[in-house]
Amino acid sequence: MKYSLRSLMIGITLICVVLGGVTGRIEYLRRWAVYHDKAAEEDSGTNVFEWNDHRFAAYQYRMAMWRPWTIVRPNMMDRKWHTERKRLADEPWYKDLPPEPPIAASVLKAKKWAAEGEKWAADVEKLRNEQSARPSSSASAPNPPNP
Repeated sequence: MKYSLRSLMIGITLICVVLGGVTGRIEYLRRWAVYHDKAAEEDSGTNVFEWNDHRFAAYQYRMAMWRPWTIVRPNMMDRKWHTERKRLADEPWYKDLPPEPPIAASVLKAKKWAAEGEKWAADVEKLRNEQSARPSSSASAPNPPNP
């Protein structure tokens, strides 16, 4: 197979254009992640909802940096719900709440599961103690044959 110099130059040019587009997209996503990180720092004490939105958007942009072909939609909330959240954020009782990181819900869920697991383990231990306290009727009865 014979390739001309012109074909080689066209191929290298196309590769460079594609690589330049991909690196440009990665830089674009990185800048948006940095923007949302800074916006979250500014909103950290004022509005929990905005802080959470910015943190989630920054996370989405950082994840998209590894897959630059994905489309990032950081504002996935319904507009009605978004305005309701803003209205709630203006309530005086709500402003006194400390901001919670987005991971807090999963931590609380894990603690709840751990407490349920400890309760279950305590119930099992209680049943074992009750069974060991009962007189064993199997000592006088012969064991059934195995089929």
